[in-house]
Amino acid sequence: MTADDDKVTTQPAIENSRNDLKQIHSFIQEDLDAMQDYVLEALDSDISLIQEVGRHIVEHGGKKMRPITVLLGTRAFDYPGPHHIMLATIIEFIHVATLLHDDVVDDSTMRRGRASAKSIWGNPASVLVGDYFSTSAFELLVSAGSLKVFEVMTHAMRKVSEGEVLQLVQMHAYETREEDYFDTIDRKTAPLFWAGAQLGAIITHQSEDVRSNMADFGYNLGMAFQLIDDYLDYAGDAETIGKEVGDDLMEGKMTLPLIYARDHCNAQEREFIRSAIDDPDESKVVQVCEIVASTGALEYTVSLACKYRDSAMQKLEFLPDSACKDVLFKLVEFAVSRDF
Repeated sequence: MTADDDKVTTQPAIENSRNDLKQIHSFIQEDLDAMQDYVLEALDSDISLIQEVGRHIVEHGGKKMRPITVLLGTRAFDYPGPHHIMLATIIEFIHVATLLHDDVVDDSTMRRGRASAKSIWGNPASVLVGDYFSTSAFELLVSAGSLKVFEVMTHAMRKVSEGEVLQLVQMHAYETREEDYFDTIDRKTAPLFWAGAQLGAIITHQSEDVRSNMADFGYNLGMAFQLIDDYLDYAGDAETIGKEVGDDLMEGKMTLPLIYARDHCNAQEREFIRSAIDDPDESKVVQVCEIVASTGALEYTVSLACKYRDSAMQKLEFLPDSACKDVLFKLVEFAVSRDF
């Protein structure tokens, strides 16, 4: 294989990503619709601000990767219902809470291609409604009536909180190492995928080995997903990804593409990256993106995402052949091939 051939296999094949997601959604559309109804019912508070902020973020866009992982993971074991809808809702509530809080921490004005909740209603409303989503998730967890589900989900929530704090500590930290980056996404992104993927095995009383395989599948899926998110922040299109290219840089985040670029560029470029991460400015974004692209950082990031993709697929091999297994494979491939 030539170097050019390798680049072809590791660069995301973006042209079909939206159609792939539509196909994944269509396979479980009834469950997704039921989950959306469940979410909106839970938002039926007599406090109008909760409804306004909540509906703003749950009704517009989003790939629903985490709840999809739950729904496909339960269908893989022929779970007849009805608790899979509640479990998917719990995962979605926790994720929405983190989005609302993240926008405050990162001072983000855009979310999913539109104005963020904090930019419309302010920081206090975004934080407090995020808290509402978190406590609603706990309320539903009690209703689920499974100590093992409660244990897995609370562990995941704690890990996500650790990841959020770790990311905050690393803000504007030019010396952030690759292992520091992976420690952060291991806590911040992977846990909800890790938890969601194994819930179906838990509620259908599968063996420990089966549950472990599904958990590992979810973990690898989550890691691949985050790597591509960070790739797209330097290589994506603002209109397509729903936020400005270079947002991570503007927020002072040393993600993998920038870490790799820092370690593989010349001294002058390193100093420019240092100045950009110490004092982010929109005028520096284009040049930093050029440095990232010139060092092979984008290809490197995607190649690692592909390794996690392959590990996720390998963890699914134990499942018997079925339409659901095929869609699970498609979900993993989408996580790496998407352009948004």
